[in-house]
Order: sequence, then structure tokens, then C-alpha cells
Amino acid sequence: MKTTRAVTALVVLALAALMVAWWPGREEAEPVEVPRPPGPAVIGDTSGTGGTWFCAARDIGVEGFGHAVSITSASDEPVTVSLTAFSDEPSKVLEPVDVPAGGTVSVNVGDVAGSAAHSMMIESPDGPIAAEHRFTSSIGSDQVACSPFSASEWYFPAVATTRDSKALISVFNPFPADAAVDIEIALETGVRIPRDLSGVVVPSGTTRVVDIGAVVQRRDQFAATVVTRSGTVVAELGQSFDGSNTDFFTKGVRVMAGSRIAASRWSFAAGMVDPSTREKIVVYNPEEDAAEVVVQVLPYGGLEALPEPFLLEVPGLRFSFVDLEAETRIPGANSHAIEVESSGGVPIVAARTESATADSPDSTALLRPGIKSGTTGSPGSATATPKWIASGLAEADNRSSAVFIHNPSDGIAQVEISVAGTPDSTQQVEIPANDSIVLGPEELGATGTFSVVVDASTDVVVDRLIVFGDGSDFSLQPAIPWVNDLADLIIAGD
Repeated sequence: MKTTRAVTALVVLALAALMVAWWPGREEAEPVEVPRPPGPAVIGDTSGTGGTWFCAARDIGVEGFGHAVSITSASDEPVTVSLTAFSDEPSKVLEPVDVPAGGTVSVNVGDVAGSAAHSMMIESPDGPIAAEHRFTSSIGSDQVACSPFSASEWYFPAVATTRDSKALISVFNPFPADAAVDIEIALETGVRIPRDLSGVVVPSGTTRVVDIGAVVQRRDQFAATVVTRSGTVVAELGQSFDGSNTDFFTKGVRVMAGSRIAASRWSFAAGMVDPSTREKIVVYNPEEDAAEVVVQVLPYGGLEALPEPFLLEVPGLRFSFVDLEAETRIPGANSHAIEVESSGGVPIVAARTESATADSPDSTALLRPGIKSGTTGSPGSATATPKWIASGLAEADNRSSAVFIHNPSDGIAQVEISVAGTPDSTQQVEIPANDSIVLGPEELGATGTFSVVVDASTDVVVDRLIVFGDGSDFSLQPAIPWVNDLADLIIAGD
């Protein structure tokens, strides 16, 4: 399935370069119409059939890592799913897995495939499912939703190759034909395709792991785009930080899903700043013309005096960013949602990185309790919809979870929250216009591995938090939109 900026509109064509050269530009974009395509992950439930999920990343740049997939049955019936493991060798068909109705099952990839270093394809012939995958290591852990889509383009606005970090892009090709991709690198001065990132061949049924840091070195911020020359692939970014950066201690793992679309508005339902937390919003502009972008921070419960928005001028084929912790206008030690919007509907791509140091003081931020250090990163949500599923949460095995719900509308949102597959777990909350709430472990009241369903009276945006181990790393990612039909998805705020 090819990436499109609109369900009925244009396909963005990449012009390949054969040598190290500046990117010459792209065709002028046509107007974007709604309904627009969904974000990185989505689940539908009208057809009664299942679907296929692709978990692309198979390496995080550290030795001795673990890899597990979490599979949730998003129906009232149990489902049996098939698993196929992919590496740089022929794929392996694994034993099927039974998932109870509304239940979540975790599968250790190393145990079933013989090695953690495999991409996974999860297929359900009977009912809708949601899938995530989790990486663990001595450095840190992270978890990200898998994708039910392949695409011809994948955007990664926030990549770092500082001396304390590694950056690996896994390009997953589960299809019958070989694929070739170019990886565009956007620096402050422009976009180019280095020779070693041009025409990267990904054979059928394999995953190619590309070490971006071996090509683009000693950069604390750049953007990358995976563009296929033909066909489609699935791509994810794996980053590891070893804690040797004396300017700002960063130790942990980031697994970031790519964004397969550009959109005029992006939302983050949760974020935080305090003296020991660094939060960065990065905006990449894939078009030739400059984009004017507004970044609005919305403190939880503090809408009477909103901080002045940040205004970013993002040149064509470039990126801009704002370090929120360095801005005095942002209330410290507090949680907030973030809205990113371009003027005139210009398509952009937004991502967020968040890092916490080990010497954090006590904080009243709703995100902060339990987090001692670590790092995470994610794309924003380009969609708002009434129903979401936060999959693969846990209150067990040294993991703890929370769910954040942001109401981007001008009216009150009546919201039902329930633990999937658990009768009598539904609770009702009310979220004022443009405000947000958080439900932590006590409010969720679930144990073991589980998923949470959010069902609202209006369009909302949902993020979920997982804190690992003794609080030394964490994962803050969008939940998964749950819609009856892809055409039901809209860009948040439209």
C-alpha cells in the first residue's frame, strides 16, 4: 500500500540521486482534502476480518538485547494469530498464538525465533488485533506500536548520532519482490543522499539494518526519510545512548516509528519539563516552500493562562526545533499536551524526544513519579478520533503504565475508559475543552499485561506511558486509533 497525502490525492515522488548530491526538489504539492490518511498505526473493526501488523525494528545497537511482541485481541472473540520472523536470512514461520477475547499476550521473539534480532509479521485471519513490540537491554528499554501499513516513504524528523549514541534504521520488506530505497538526510544546510544510503537493496523477505551513524557522524539533530524506488516497505528507527554525554546525561533506548504521511497538524497528549528533563519538539518540512508553524503548549488544568506559543519558520526540506525545557514561558514540573500546526495547511512532520537525568528532584509532573532517568521519542498523532486502544501495558515484571487523554476540541469530552477484556472495569471521566487528564496505575486498577480502551463523545488524542525496571528508562508513545473505517479518521482539529 503506497503512501499518499490524501486517500484520493497525489503520491509524492522521490527523485533518486546516484552520488552524494543535494536533493534537487520535488513536484509541487496539490491541495490536501479530507478525509486524510491515518497516522502510523490504526485498527478497524467493521469488516469482522483481521489484519496484518509489521514490527520492523530488529536491532537497537547494543549487545544482549531482548525483544518481545504484545498482541491484543480487539474483539469479543478469541483469535489465533500467525507469526513470521524476518532477518537478513530466509523468513521463519513460527507456531500460531491464541489470544483470548480482549486479552493481551506477550511473545518472546528470542524464544520462538531463536534470536531477538528479527522483525515480526503478525497476521490475524479472524478478528481485529493490535500489536506492539518491546526491546530490553542493560542500557534501557522501549516499546512502540507496530504498523498495519507499508509505505513508499517513512519520515524520521529526530535523529542523533552524537558520540554517546547509535542510530540504526531497520527497513523491513516482507513482500515477494526485492526493494531498493534511498535514505535522504536533512541537515541545517539542505537535503542530500549520501552514496552509502543510495539504492540500498532490501531483498524479498528480509530486513536490512542501516547504520546511519556510520554515514552521518557527530550530529545532535538531523532528519531522515526512507524513500522506496519501487514498491513499499516498513521502517523504524532504533537509537541507543550510553550515558557518556557530559553536557546532558542521556542513557537509554529509543525505538521510533516512522511517520508515513505529512499533515498540517500534530498532537502530543502528554509531555513534561522540569530542571532535570529535556523535551524537544522537532518539525520537518518535506516541501520546497517554507512553512510557518505554531507550537502551543497546553498545561494540564492550566488553560486560564496559556504560555505564549512558539513560532517556527521551517525552510523547505529542512527542520526546526524548540527545546521546551530551556523556555521560561513553560511551567516547570508540570505535565502538558502539545499542539503543532502549520499555517495554510502546509504538510509537515512532527516528532518529540524526551530525556530525564538520574539526579531529578521531586517533581509534581504527572508523568514524573517513578521515572529516574531514561530517554524516549515518538512521532506525534496526526489523527484525532473518539476511540483508541493503549496496547501492551503492564503492572508486572518491573513495568508500570499510565494513559493520557487530550481533548483538542472546543467542547467537553465525555470519556469511558475500560481495561480490555475485563468486565465492570469501565469508568467515566469528563475532560474540559482543550484540556487533558492522566490515569495512573491506581486509577487503571489493572495488573499483569493488559490494554486500555478509550471511548469518547468527541475526537480525542491518547498517549501512553510505560516505566521500565527501577525507573531507569521509559516509553512515551501515541496509543493506537480504533476506527470503523479509515475514512473516519481526520486530522486533529480539522
